[in-house]
Amino acid sequence: MSQTLRPQEWWDLHIRKARGEALNAGELRFYEEESARQDRDAPPLHLNLQEIRQVRESLADLSRTNSTLRVRLDVLQNQVDQIEQAMSQEIRETIGAKT
Repeated sequence: MSQTLRPQEWWDLHIRKARGEALNAGELRFYEEESARQDRDAPPLHLNLQEIRQVRESLADLSRTNSTLRVRLDVLQNQVDQIEQAMSQEIRETIGAKT
């Protein structure tokens, strides 16, 4: 992909546009022309459907693992909280437990 001669200027306009700021006519023309050029010059996407399917399956597996670990984390945190509540204030301060 070729580079714009004024990449920082285009990027600044891109950020402003993304934030919903109005661009003047010259800025908008430059922004749209450069965006169109970048789209034209971008290499084509090569879609490997099997690879996408595998990534989606991995994502689902990781999501399930994450949910399981979050539940486990909550259980352990509750156990720690109960144990710390049974300790004296001095011991809690010594071990750095929340008060």
